[in-house]
Order: sequence, then C-alpha cells, then structure tokens
Amino acid sequence: MRAARVRTESMAQRLSKKPISEGFDLWDRGYTLGAMRLFIFKAETSPPFQLGPCLDAIGHLLLALEEYQDAKENFGYAAEKYELIQQPILAELMKVKGIEALEGAPAALQKLEEFLNASDPNRAAATFDAKTKAGLARSFAYLADLRVRADESGAQAAQAVQDATYAVSIGWDRTHIGYVILSQAKQLAGDLAGSLAAAEQAVQLCPHYLLAFEQAIFVAKQVGDKAKALQLLNGAIAIHPRSALIREKAFLVSELGNDTEALQFLEEMIANPPPEETESVVIGGGMTLCTLLKAKAAILADGGKMEEALAAAKKALEVNPGDEEAENIVSDIQSA
Repeated sequence: MRAARVRTESMAQRLSKKPISEGFDLWDRGYTLGAMRLFIFKAETSPPFQLGPCLDAIGHLLLALEEYQDAKENFGYAAEKYELIQQPILAELMKVKGIEALEGAPAALQKLEEFLNASDPNRAAATFDAKTKAGLARSFAYLADLRVRADESGAQAAQAVQDATYAVSIGWDRTHIGYVILSQAKQLAGDLAGSLAAAEQAVQLCPHYLLAFEQAIFVAKQVGDKAKALQLLNGAIAIHPRSALIREKAFLVSELGNDTEALQFLEEMIANPPPEETESVVIGGGMTLCTLLKAKAAILADGGKMEEALAAAKKALEVNPGDEEAENIVSDIQSA
C-alpha cells in the first residue's frame, strides 16, 4: 500500500503562526533579515491591531537596510493602519518616519517638533490614557534621536537629553530603545558616566538588546574601563556573534596585554566562523572570515611577527579578493 503523503507547512504558514514578539526579539538581537521575514509573513494574516506594528517594524528594518523608498511606503501603510485603530500619534509618527526616509533627519525633526508642540505643549502625560502615553513616549524618544543625528555639533544635546528623559519617564513596551537614545544624547552632551548608566539600564531592561551592548561598550572604552568593555563584549557576542564584535574583543584582549589569548580566540573563530546574516545579501561572501584574518594579521604585526602576519593578511585577500583594508595591511607589512 502506498504511504499517505505527508503535507508540510510552507515557511509562510509557519512564520505567520509565530507570535509577533519573536520578530521584535530577532530585531533586538540584530538579525535584521530574519526579523523582517517574520514581520512580512505576520502582516499577511494579522488582525488590524497587529498590522500597524508589523508594518511599522518593516519600515524601520528597511530603513536600516537603506531601502529608503520601500521604507517610506511601509511607514505610509503603517500610518493608515494606526489611524484605523485610533492611534493618531503613532500615525503621525509614521508619516514623519517617511519624511526622514527620503528627506533626512533635519526635515523630520522640524515636522515632528511642529506636531508635538501642537499636541503636547505642557507635556502633561499624567492626564493621557495608556495608548496616548505610549505614542508620546515613542515620539519624544524619536525626537531626541533626531536631535542627536541631525546636529553632530552638540548644540541640541541638552534638549535631546531632556526629550529622551521625558520619553523613558513615560515609558512604553520597548523603553529599552529610549534608554539607548538617552545614552547617545548624554554622550553627545559630554556626560559619559550618565551615558554609560543609561546604556546599562537598557541592557537590564532587555538583556538581549544588541544595540544597548554596543553603545555601552563604546562608552565604557571612552571612559577607560576596558574590563567592563570586555565583559559587555562577551555579552554582545553571546547574543549575536558578529565578526566586528569578535574583532573588537580580540583587539581589546590584546590591548590588555594578552596577545596569546587574543590569537587563540581568533583561531577558534577562524576555524568555525559564525555566519553573518546579511553577508550574502549586503556585504558579499567571505567578509566574516576576512575580518577575522585581518584582526589576526594586525595583532601578529603589532607583536613583531611579520611573516605570520603577512600570511594571515594574504589569506584574508584569498577569501575576499579586493578587500581594500587587507591590501593595505599586506602593503604595510611588506614595507616594514
């Protein structure tokens, strides 16, 4: 008797059944494509109250991938869905995000300031309902983020700190994002201790938020706390073993005087390099292994082991031909 055919679910069916929280979890961990895939399939079957957040997330992820026109379109769709479920603040926020996608942060900043000045002149959040509070918290966090990115001179740093502080004081379901923005604003304002504290607060609120670890690592190095930076790097690599993080850890271990440990760590990673999620789509094959080999070459060269360093740099060029940094390392070693 012929065996009955076993019918399997398609990827679309499987992903559409997953909770939307898994998409945000992937996003927080830095898995941009995996998160976008899940949100896209969720959007096909989601009820109206979930469709807005799905399209909202897709727009942000496309923005991160520099797909600006597609990002604007998805922010527009998200605005429509938020209006449908009577969340006008989030609808306006999506429209401003669309402006940023095509016109840049300064244009978005001007539009968002106009909207918030009209809708919340006294910032009397205590009088608002939960949905309004969440919308305002997100909006003021975004306002602070725009101030940081639109004015690198730091002229708006104090206002950015104030806006971000207001946002996290209200809070929403993803307040950890607000604390990273607060950290960046305090960093711009020159308050490195406050910046590190805010980034660490984000880590506490969401222990798998990769961006919080990366911000905390950067500030910890700025204040000279290499031990804390190393601890945070270990946490970040456990969340998402990106080649850039692995290289940064190896360099930091080397700076702490442990070249042997740094090289051993790199050897283990080179033998079994972690996959870079966006490598085949955005970066190009071989980038991860090339990055690790360049780090090995740099540490060996700094230690005076020029022949071994040259071999590692040449190997980096083999796995990723035309890599400019690897070519420069080879040239520098040969000149030395």
